[in-house]
Parts: sequence; C-alpha cells; structure tokens
Amino acid sequence: TKIEATLVYDDEGNLFHSERTYMIAKDTARQEWLVRLANPAISNYKVKYVWHMKDLTELSSNVETHTESHLIVGDPFVDRLNLFIDPRIDPANVARVIVDLHYEDPANNFEVRKQVEISSAPFKLTNVSIPLIDKKKREYTYQVSLVKPSGGAENHAPKLTDQLSIIITEG
Repeated sequence: TKIEATLVYDDEGNLFHSERTYMIAKDTARQEWLVRLANPAISNYKVKYVWHMKDLTELSSNVETHTESHLIVGDPFVDRLNLFIDPRIDPANVARVIVDLHYEDPANNFEVRKQVEISSAPFKLTNVSIPLIDKKKREYTYQVSLVKPSGGAENHAPKLTDQLSIIITEG
C-alpha cells in the first residue's frame, strides 16, 4: 500500500500558491514541505489523500483543511470489525479449521478476503480484524471447512452475519 498526499497552500492576497505531492510507502523516511509565508496569519493548507491498495484499487479522501505544522498520515479506515473465531470442536475429529472471510462494501469499491487457518490442538480463540471505510456497513460472509485427520473435509455453507463472534462446531 502506498499513500499519495497532495498538500496545497494558497495566499490569494499575495498571489502565492504552493503545491506538492508526496508518495509515502511503509519504509518512507520523514519528508518536509517548507513554505515561506508572505502573510503569517494565513497558515492553513489543504490536503487530499489517495490510498493505492495492494489489489490496485484506489481510495480517495475529501479535501481536508489543516493548520498543524506536523501532519500525521493515517489509513482510510474509520473503524474495524474485530472478529473472534472460537472453534469448539474435538481435536480427535478435526485436524484443521479453515475460515474464509469475505467483506464487501460496493459503495466504496472496497473488498476484503481473508483466510484463517487454525491447526494446532487444542484449538484456540483467534482474533481477526477487517478494516471498514463505512462504519455502518458491518455485514460479512464466512465459510467454515473442518479438515478431518483422514484428509476429508466437512464444508459448511457460507453465512452472512454482522456478529463479532464466530462459534465453530462440528456437524
């Protein structure tokens, strides 16, 4: 993921405009934008972000007005679904648990797919986080596969839910 941050400063009274775009990656060092103000009373600037996601989709922010001298660049997510996967199964009957998670937010052109594999007995509660752009869109689909010690699998039907706990049982 890379973040494109465009900063714009305007002082129309002095016919002064400054604009700069930064590309920020995980390992990017701190960057500076120095603007010499003709009128120190005008210290606000505008920022617009574009997040370039791994799947090549792009998420854009609205233009924001800032006045602080240090800008912290975050992610586009307003909330997260913190899910708990609770396998309540007998390790004698199941070797591995596979949970496929699928979250879609078509209005924001955003999709998350995650696969969680729990393979050590005793099976433990596992936490998974799904980022959200719209905090009101909380439904996701999950599908469970229980892999038997013999190699066969018990595949459960996909379920649509907004619950934060997924309790997994056999049968």
